[in-house]
Amino acid sequence: MLPRARSQAAMLTTPLAPAAGAPDLPPPPRSMATGSDCSLLPAPPPRIGAFTVLEPISAQEDEATYLGEHTYLGNQVHIRIVPPGPRAHMAARRLLAEATAIQRVAHPGLPVLLDAGSDPEGSTYLVTEVVGGAALSTLLDRGVHLSLRQVIDIAGQLAAILTAAHARGVCHGALAPGAVRLVGDPAVPGGQRVVLLGLGAAAGAPADDVVAFGRLLLQLLGARADAPPWLEDLVRDVLRPATTPAMEEVNRQLAAGAARAESAWPAAADALPAAAFARHATAAAAAHATRRRGVDPMAVIVFAIVCASLVLLLLAAHKTL
Repeated sequence: MLPRARSQAAMLTTPLAPAAGAPDLPPPPRSMATGSDCSLLPAPPPRIGAFTVLEPISAQEDEATYLGEHTYLGNQVHIRIVPPGPRAHMAARRLLAEATAIQRVAHPGLPVLLDAGSDPEGSTYLVTEVVGGAALSTLLDRGVHLSLRQVIDIAGQLAAILTAAHARGVCHGALAPGAVRLVGDPAVPGGQRVVLLGLGAAAGAPADDVVAFGRLLLQLLGARADAPPWLEDLVRDVLRPATTPAMEEVNRQLAAGAARAESAWPAAADALPAAAFARHATAAAAAHATRRRGVDPMAVIVFAIVCASLVLLLLAAHKTL
C-alpha cells in the first residue's frame, strides 16, 4: 500500500528547497484569474512578427497570453507577451529561457515553438502552437477517475519528456499538474498525448524535477488499492531523499513496468475489441441463463448464440456509419 493519507499530504505540501547549482532565474509569476485581467497590462501591439494578435486569453503579473493567427497562413497560435515595464526584465528572461529550453530539447511532448524575440517597442514575446486538451490539474480538481493504465501512460510520457530535457541540461523547476496537459491524439497509445508547459522557466535542478514528479504521481494514484508493488516502490524511492533516482532511471522503470503489465490489460485502454466483446457477451449470457433453474441446456446455447450475433451485427452497423 502507498503511504498513509497524512504522509501523502505532507509530501505534497512540503516546499522544495532549491538545489545546489540551480540557475539563477526569477520565480514564476502568480497567475491572475481570467483573460479580462489582460486589461491591467498595456495594450499589445496589433502584430508580433508574422502574427496578428486577436484576443486575450489570460494574464499574469507581467505577462499576457493572446490568441493570434499567422498573418498570411491563417493558422491560429498562442502569443505570450511581456510588455515594457519596471519588472519586465525578469519576466522577459523567464519567457526567453522557456523558448530556449523548447528549442534545445525539441521533444514531441513540448509545445511547437514558432517564434520568440523582442519587438521595436520593447515587448518580449513567445509564439507557440495552440495546445488544446485539458490541464491535469483540472481533471484532478473535478475528481475525474483515471484507470491505472491511464495513470501509468501519463506518467510514462511525462518521464520521457523530462528524461530528454535532463539529457540536454534543461530542468523544469516548477513541475505541477497545472503544467501538464492531456491532448486527444489517436496516434498515441491510449489516445492521450502529454504536453508539458513551462519547461526551463523556473530555477531548479534535475533532483527537484524528480521529487516533483513523484509527488505528481502520488496525486494521480491517490488512495487506489490496485497499484502494482513495483509502482508503489518507485514512488517511495522517488520521494525518499536517500534513494531518489535520476529521471532516466525513473523512465526506465516505468517503461519496464508498463511492458510487464501490458499482457494483463485488454488491447485497448478502455474498450474491448469487437471479437473479445462478442466472446464476453456470449459468456455472460450463458452464465446468466444457467443460473436460472429448470432451463433447457439447448435453450441456453441458442440464447447465447443469438446474443453474440446481435452484438456482432450492431458492431458491424456501427463501423459502416
